[in-house]
Amino acid sequence: MPAVIGRDKQHVFQYIVDKVAKRLAGWKSKVLSKASKDILIPMVTQTIPNYLMSLFLLPLNVCRKIETLMNERGGLAYRCIHDFNLALLAKQGCRLLQNHSSLAARVMKGRYCHDSSFWEAILDNNPSYIRRNILEARNVLTKGCYRRIGDGEDTLVWHQPWLPDLDQPYVVSPMASGLDQCKLFSFIIPSLHKWDDMQMNNFFQQQDVMLMKQMHLSQQKQSDSPTLMPYLFLHCRLIRQISLQPF
Repeated sequence: MPAVIGRDKQHVFQYIVDKVAKRLAGWKSKVLSKASKDILIPMVTQTIPNYLMSLFLLPLNVCRKIETLMNERGGLAYRCIHDFNLALLAKQGCRLLQNHSSLAARVMKGRYCHDSSFWEAILDNNPSYIRRNILEARNVLTKGCYRRIGDGEDTLVWHQPWLPDLDQPYVVSPMASGLDQCKLFSFIIPSLHKWDDMQMNNFFQQQDVMLMKQMHLSQQKQSDSPTLMPYLFLHCRLIRQISLQPF
């Protein structure tokens, strides 16, 4: 693994391409059947950069070179190295979300997100390459995460996904003036742990109201938290493959 990563990322990670080429050069591919190539080539070559891809977003040119080396050996057309890279980085994001007490999560929180959450973190003037890469893969997680509602104090009504709808977890009702930073607890009766029907009907369309009534609010005091949608691993083939590995 490179100790220092400069501006020329392609040069820094070129050794991975060379390592894959060296591994494939020793194969007697002519004696392998098509089925053997389809199975052995991805199994052998994709394991070489796996660890680095879980930390760094490899340059597109490096990914294309690896795919070209794989395709030259025959078999299927391999074009998913970049997507696989994003999936591995997204898995690191999952670790930060699910294991708040881990050393990595506490370091990242204290160094980069001390005044915001993982979802709201922005790049500063001099971010580390690892942090830049993990936030790049945040887009993958954004498509498959929603808010699990506790007391509603940490969820922005119109800017975060929290409705129990796989296709549209965001509120579709138009936002009234002055409610840009409105939190969900404004529509909950805390003493009864139930929705405020009058407030709901005043601010939400019927579609959103029906979805809200399907939600069971917690009877105990607990914070809102992000959680993965059930369909995320089914929708994204690469994420589904990685989800089989333990966190």
